[in-house]
Amino acid sequence: MWELLRGGQGNDYGNGEPVLFVDVNDDSSQTAFLAASNTWSFLRFLLRKELGETRWPYSESEVIRDDPEIESFVGVPLPWDV
Repeated sequence: MWELLRGGQGNDYGNGEPVLFVDVNDDSSQTAFLAASNTWSFLRFLLRKELGETRWPYSESEVIRDDPEIESFVGVPLPWDV
């Protein structure tokens, strides 16, 4: 089971509003990975996934192409590194 968290402006990971995934079955106190750099990118990725695309969140080249700001955050794993 996954829980979705939105980081606030000027959070521990950098500037912006990242969307974070937490695996509550593993450790609900730790961020599993950064899902998107902002809510709109997350919603776009989620819609594509619901329509049958399978690249997000684990295809590094596709995610960076569509959400280049995801690389600007530090201290949180990216999906392809997990």
